[in-house]
Amino acid sequence: RAGRLQDAPKFIEAAEKACSKAVEQECGLRFCNGVLKRWQNRSQEALVDLTAAQRDSEYRIDALTYMIEIYLSPDNNAGIEALEPNSEALENAGSVESLVDELRKAYAQSRSNRWEKWSLK
Repeated sequence: RAGRLQDAPKFIEAAEKACSKAVEQECGLRFCNGVLKRWQNRSQEALVDLTAAQRDSEYRIDALTYMIEIYLSPDNNAGIEALEPNSEALENAGSVESLVDELRKAYAQSRSNRWEKWSLK
């Protein structure tokens, strides 16, 4: 709750123990693990968990957003020099474009679902 990164693993572990489903199938836990790994600069591992988390509509938009951030800037500690074009950024351009398209669709679907729920009341 206080935003202390070093405390996060014990809370995730407690959630995993309390989980009734297989941890690999629990999108919420995969999302939390992905965010934790993103801030621990474990980008590739974060992408695996965030990809799994985006299957759930509740986590889809946030997971896609984090994935785009990782592709654009895989190192959280990088300074302004990370904004300079490099070969890795160019390689990731296609992935980012695809994720942005998915994000647009997810936003549109989210707005549609909210409108539908509201109109049924």
